Amino acid sequence: MLKNSKVACITGASRGLGYAVAYKLAQNGVDIAICSYSEAIFDAKKKICQDFTGVEVLACRCNMAIPSEIRKFYQQIKEKWHRLDICINNVGFLKTATLDEMDDALWQKTMDLNVGSCFFSSQEAFKLMIKNAKQSCIVNISSLAGIKGVEKFPCMSAYIASKYAVVGLTEALALEGKEYNIAVNCVAPGAVNTSMLQSNFPDFITQTQPEEIADIVIGFTTVGAKKLFSGTVFEVYSN
Repeated sequence: MLKNSKVACITGASRGLGYAVAYKLAQNGVDIAICSYSEAIFDAKKKICQDFTGVEVLACRCNMAIPSEIRKFYQQIKEKWHRLDICINNVGFLKTATLDEMDDALWQKTMDLNVGSCFFSSQEAFKLMIKNAKQSCIVNISSLAGIKGVEKFPCMSAYIASKYAVVGLTEALALEGKEYNIAVNCVAPGAVNTSMLQSNFPDFITQTQPEEIADIVIGFTTVGAKKLFSGTVFEVYSN
């Protein structure tokens, strides 16, 4: 493994897609900062450090629904590396509920974790990336649920609204990033075999694994792409 002198942060990286992306970036010699609300983030760090001894890993327990905690996470990145090349906004939350069952707290939690975390993380990432001499990139994780014309499912109103917002935010940030050589793109997967899918739809079976989506995500970074475009919303249909 060759060290490639890049620094990446991945949110929601204790398991599932976030962990798969973090692992593959470390495999490519990228130093990584990972966070999650779960204590399992430290187990993720331990595993990655064991497998890739030359890679530096910063792990933080962080509630991405709270902007001040997001800022603390990025402050640690700044203090450790003084730079950031790649940001993967992966944090996601889904709890199904019919419209009449949806209470204020569930609506707000969905928006805070799916949209707010993406916004405030990108805001902090921009502050570090603007100083970079070379191109930087942000990849937001949306969902096919946030793509116009794709079949939707009931009891997901808050989630669907939030994922549409992530797509719109990506397009807006791509415009703002152009001046600073920051590419901002979005990957919108269908059903992926994760604990979030299993907990909400235990009878739903998909063959699509987090590692497959992770390869696509990395293709939109300065590690995987020969030439980066910006403002792309890439839809991934599951099998």
